[in-house]
Amino acid sequence: MENDYNQQLEKSIQFELEKLPDLPAPETLIPRVLAALEARARAPIWERSWWNWPRRLQAVSAALAITLVGAILYGGHLLSGRLAVNAGQQSVADWWLGFAWVAEVLGTLGYALLIVGRSIEQHWFVGISALIFIMYLTCIGVGTVCFRVAISKR
Repeated sequence: MENDYNQQLEKSIQFELEKLPDLPAPETLIPRVLAALEARARAPIWERSWWNWPRRLQAVSAALAITLVGAILYGGHLLSGRLAVNAGQQSVADWWLGFAWVAEVLGTLGYALLIVGRSIEQHWFVGISALIFIMYLTCIGVGTVCFRVAISKR
């Protein structure tokens, strides 16, 4: 049923569009487009998209990127082996335990937030949530107004 409606709507829109007259292009359109294409063609290679680079440079840069990733992975493998040997056969996992304090701090903060969240009565929680939502909608509205003012043609 909906597919028939969509097809009928498409036909009616197409019919209305065909009734409209063709609009001539502005006189300055073709020179502006050609100038933009010329400027893009003259742009330095590092300002172009990688897909628009010459094929040889694409192949060289891809090979360099693959080599760099391989070197980083190999260097990480060697480093992890040296860490294990230099630390008296201590594994890399044990080395990472030095950063366990980050997990402890985050866990403590999360637990504190949980305690505060449980102590707040429900009507305060709903009120704060509503206030945050209203502030969000206000930001969207102000942003929309600023955008419309910025692009308006005076």
